[in-house]
Amino acid sequence: MKNRWLRPLLAVWLAILLGVPTYGLSASAFVLRTTADESKGRPSYASAKVSLAIPETGLGEDEQITHLLNRIGFGPRPGDVERVKQVGIAAYLEQQLHPESIPDNDVEERLAGFKTLQMTTRELFAAYPPPQLLRAIEQRIGPQLGMDPDAVGSMFPELERLRERRERRQREQAGENAEKRPRDDDNPATRELRRFKRMTPEERMKRAMTSPARIQIELSQAKLLRAVYSERQLQEVMTDFWFNHFNVFIGKGLVRWMTTSYEYEAIRPHALGKFRDLLGATAQHPAMLFYLDNWLSADPNANYDQRQLRRRYFSLLREQGMQPGGFLLEVLRQRGMDTTKAERLIARRMAQLNESGGRGARRGRRGLDSQQRRRPAQQQQRRRGLNENYARELLELHTLGVEGGYTQQDVIEVARCFTGWTMLPLQLGAAQFLYVDELHDQSTKVVLGHKIENAGQRDGERVLDMLARHPSTARFISTKLARRFVSDAPPASLVEKMAQTFLATDGDIRAVLRTLFSSEEFWSPDAVRAKVKMPFEFVVSAARVTEAELDDLPPVLAIGLRGLGQPLYGAQPPTGYKDTAEAWVSTGGLLSRMKIALGLASNRLPGAHVDLPRELLRAASTNDELIAALGQHVLGRDVSTATRQALVAELAKAESEFESAGRQARVRLALGLLLASPEFQRQ
Repeated sequence: MKNRWLRPLLAVWLAILLGVPTYGLSASAFVLRTTADESKGRPSYASAKVSLAIPETGLGEDEQITHLLNRIGFGPRPGDVERVKQVGIAAYLEQQLHPESIPDNDVEERLAGFKTLQMTTRELFAAYPPPQLLRAIEQRIGPQLGMDPDAVGSMFPELERLRERRERRQREQAGENAEKRPRDDDNPATRELRRFKRMTPEERMKRAMTSPARIQIELSQAKLLRAVYSERQLQEVMTDFWFNHFNVFIGKGLVRWMTTSYEYEAIRPHALGKFRDLLGATAQHPAMLFYLDNWLSADPNANYDQRQLRRRYFSLLREQGMQPGGFLLEVLRQRGMDTTKAERLIARRMAQLNESGGRGARRGRRGLDSQQRRRPAQQQQRRRGLNENYARELLELHTLGVEGGYTQQDVIEVARCFTGWTMLPLQLGAAQFLYVDELHDQSTKVVLGHKIENAGQRDGERVLDMLARHPSTARFISTKLARRFVSDAPPASLVEKMAQTFLATDGDIRAVLRTLFSSEEFWSPDAVRAKVKMPFEFVVSAARVTEAELDDLPPVLAIGLRGLGQPLYGAQPPTGYKDTAEAWVSTGGLLSRMKIALGLASNRLPGAHVDLPRELLRAASTNDELIAALGQHVLGRDVSTATRQALVAELAKAESEFESAGRQARVRLALGLLLASPEFQRQ
């Protein structure tokens, strides 16, 4: 099917999308135990009494369940409504609030081959060295070990790629056109560009999988597969919600190597736990420290030098059972190098450091030599100084909110409390949290009217304690959760109830969600289909409702999200991606969604396969009957008159093509158009 008729359809779609009516829902009261469902390997449920109560709002049970599956998950699959109906809505909800009770073997099997998900941050840095480490090996470490450039290059072929990309970028920045440039076989950048353009998508993917790009590829595909196939739907939704709330941008320097650990160690384990634990885990994680530059924040008046700081790092390494230089040796061993010479070099450097330091290895800020004391303060401040980035986002985005009652002076005071919260330098141990007292502002601070006497690392912890229990934080977090689960402008009454629960339970996220899910506002007719799906939600829900079988690679749907404006882990600002309709409803955005929907339904997306149910093929006798059957299959209800008329008209335009392509082509086109329709864009 050609795309010639897509654009005329967009005006109709936009008009419908901005005017779709809403409806509402009801419930029961149980808790679940799961066993294997014979047909699809999905859980079937046995019930037991629970406390979660769901109000009656006058809506039918099927609508209730569809609404629930669209909000606490990424949309229903065929048969999900019946499975939930067997035990009751409250039972299903209660188990989703306790994801550890839900078997998820299918997802774990799908992700078993994702190598980078099984690796620690240190292992990722060693296996896929970042440019900073490669340059250090090329320019300093290699020569110190007596290795010539060719030997270093053969051990680290990534260096050639770095040089070629650097040259290509320089040429592009100079405005040169590589296509028109005279052929120069001796120029590595030209050769690299020609090789890259000749590569097939499979060859490019194979190359990417031997580079640091593999980290993002596997992490993105894993996120997509979990969202599509996991039975723990609420956990996936909340992990996505909190990552966006505590956003880090994977494209900023070393964050690429730390994002996997950030999601799997800082976000996911606390997604339904205590907010204070989640806040502390993100504050100390190297991904956040690096993304918002707090690892560089230090008391501007701190009197330290780099040599003394290095000794401090070495001391902390030993306290954790690691040896200075061990990470470098690990990198070299992975490339097959005999590290005897490197071990001697490290031992010699450590001896020199100890000899030059003597008793001063742990001296404080007043124990430096006279030369250091005479060094101009501005030279030290160029290396480190007070950085307010994390403090500002902590108050504005992570806790109190922009109207939370803090001042610019509070931002400064909070930044002072977090001085010394840094991380181990890459060359020593692959980025892990460290507190270094030599960098900490040791004077008294005043945050939100509370005096904080110097207690080292505890200064930052006290700020987190204060913010996690603040009424403004309770309202801000409750507002964001209500906006995600109810509507773009959530009722103030609901936000207040959730905030009270937040304060009464010391920030228990599960308890706040229980208040939300048992509220009349959540089950109100006005809440049903009141939200427009974000691109990620749209792609996942389309894959779920069509029961698409996704390969591990290539990550076509994950790549498609770039064109939809929501590349996974790709939000550059700390605000993350917007969760309201105005950010996503546009002609261009709807056209991109339509292309994804049609590609998925027609099996034109490599790595994604959709089998049409037999009942849909049998229902294809007339266009009206086909649309009616598709409405029940995809939406769980009848298609609106406006959407039905638009779909029937588009199918009629393509009728001549169906004569040669057959009945299945008509069903696939209708399915793709319905997935692209305004009714499927809402949840």
